[in-house]
Amino acid sequence: MLIQQMMVRLPSEWHRKVIGTPIGELASNLSDGQSEAAIAEAVAKTCEGLPPYAMKVLGAMLLICGPSPIEEEKLTAMLRQHTARPGAEIRSGLARLGEAGIAFAIRKGWGERWWVMPSDAYVPLMNRIYECLPLSEAVPADAEVLPPMDKNGVFQSLPVPYERIFLYGLALLDKLDTGVTAKGLLAKKTIDRLAALFRPIEGALEPFGLQRTHDIHYPMGAALFLEGAHALDLVELRNGEELRLRKQQLHKWLQLHSTTRARQLQDWLISRLTEAAGTDSAICAAIVGQRTRGGGDWGRESSLRQWEARRNGVLQRDVGHGSADLTLESRWPDIWLQLFYDFGWLELGRLMIDGDTGERLFRWRSEPAPHEGELIVQPSGELIAGPGCPYACRWELEAIAERRGDGELAEYVLTAASVAAALEHGWTHDAISRFLQEAAVMPSLPAALESMLEQWASRACQFEFTQATLLRCGSEDRADWLAAQVQAQPFELQRIGPAVFVLDAAHISPLRKLLQQAGFPPRKGVSPKWRAPEEESLASIIHAEEAEDAEEAEWQPVIPVPGVEGLYVADHASIRRCELASDPVPERLLAADWASVPQMWSRQLRDYHLSTRKELLQKAITLETSVRIVTNQGMRTFVPERLEGRGGMEWSVAGSWGDNVSDQPVRLTPDMWGEMGIDLPDGITT
Repeated sequence: MLIQQMMVRLPSEWHRKVIGTPIGELASNLSDGQSEAAIAEAVAKTCEGLPPYAMKVLGAMLLICGPSPIEEEKLTAMLRQHTARPGAEIRSGLARLGEAGIAFAIRKGWGERWWVMPSDAYVPLMNRIYECLPLSEAVPADAEVLPPMDKNGVFQSLPVPYERIFLYGLALLDKLDTGVTAKGLLAKKTIDRLAALFRPIEGALEPFGLQRTHDIHYPMGAALFLEGAHALDLVELRNGEELRLRKQQLHKWLQLHSTTRARQLQDWLISRLTEAAGTDSAICAAIVGQRTRGGGDWGRESSLRQWEARRNGVLQRDVGHGSADLTLESRWPDIWLQLFYDFGWLELGRLMIDGDTGERLFRWRSEPAPHEGELIVQPSGELIAGPGCPYACRWELEAIAERRGDGELAEYVLTAASVAAALEHGWTHDAISRFLQEAAVMPSLPAALESMLEQWASRACQFEFTQATLLRCGSEDRADWLAAQVQAQPFELQRIGPAVFVLDAAHISPLRKLLQQAGFPPRKGVSPKWRAPEEESLASIIHAEEAEDAEEAEWQPVIPVPGVEGLYVADHASIRRCELASDPVPERLLAADWASVPQMWSRQLRDYHLSTRKELLQKAITLETSVRIVTNQGMRTFVPERLEGRGGMEWSVAGSWGDNVSDQPVRLTPDMWGEMGIDLPDGITT
């Protein structure tokens, strides 16, 4: 979840603690266009204010689970392994992170607690605590870079940016049937059109294992688009019956700066995918860090793999014991690079060195700033939208013309069918002409095009089918009787045959009541289709009643929607359905837990009797803290995990050294140290 979503769901007591922090102030003032810089600034202030032990917990947490939710006991055990710090200190560190609004405790089930950090804070945190993209040799500005090639050795054109395809999807929703069934599904034709539009990105999403809410009906590309449209507040399910565009929100979205609009979608997608990728999101943080530091500069894939190797080295607890294995290969650099490339946000290439292709490079793309005169209007009706064509103009082109090609230049053509569709949606001939003149900065349209527009507009929408209801009478005599009834005159019945009337559907109920009162009860329901009298049969009547029930069921209100996320792409680990814990500080951190610890155990080191040593160690294990012991190597910090032995004088203690990160467990017997004392962990006060 995002920072703002977390803050809204915070219990009141916890909210009061967090609201005054940099993260809390950020959530209150976050707005489009400044979110990236604002989050980075809030993250920097938060890190500066955290104590060292909390920063150590945060740094390890970023590498262990990333923005994916993780169960508290599992997280604590992994943090103990990778930081060699006692459990009490780790829990205290988690509590400080919760109070700072940088991590949140979630209740899942009875007594089950999970921890998760806001997904939009993950990338800034990674780039704040770790220099994700190591400094490598810069790519010369005049270096020759070859674009990707297909299997036949032909250079590939850059994919269309996702935000533009996103606009095309919104335009389809504006044109097609967006009524939903009782199960909340769009019409199959609408789903098929959306599926075809977003199919090119589906391959890049497969490694993340996203789950669709309506697994059978919506392909992943279409589901992700609908999920994003809801998340950006561009669509809404109106009255549970129809998916409608929110035109005011859409107008604002179309007017956004091209960079803001792209990053808005990028940050939303990154937040969803990093939740699914977990610790493998570290590569994403490095790539996005390149966007922040200078998206127009080429980055090296080797730098990504160096960072991944360094990250793996930290996870393997090899820091300080030689450099990490830089030859370690992983598929995740390829996965993230391909994802951003397929979404049209990243440019890939190969560095040419002395005529030979070298390593792969990447850099962030940005669409040109919009400006006037980016539309070319041809006399034949062809329309060419240039790279800087404003999105508001592209939206109108989708409404009045057919798109025939897309790329750096988008090609449209006006046709009789496209003009007719535009007129049906409220356009007029004059409005189309005026729009084209203004968009192309032309004093007037070419005479040939103006003539075609006038002809097409004069022929379109000249006939209209209006829905009405037929009333069939059992015989011509019954029809004559009904026509003579004074009470039926307000219903404006129009006789179109010997025994058939046409009436407005709104008059069905009062006319039905009139016929019942007159002793002529009509058939129940409304027949779904016209049937000639000779087709009457018992079977057809039963069929008509079944069809009536099916039609009524289809228009029942849709089941209540739980929120704007998870409608089409399932929520990872279902964290959005869970409640935030009322307090980030577990009960075991309270000072009362230390009340039974003799003060002399923590104030100074002493050489205790074997039974007292064992008792002190048992208390340290219970409180998940460390002890200080004096060995022949001097004073050491030891984190006990369990006592072993048969009792009496024959016992030992297993644990790890707290002052030296090592994969090797330690087993000590009482004769291996002298003086000792129990540690009061950082963050614990008595």
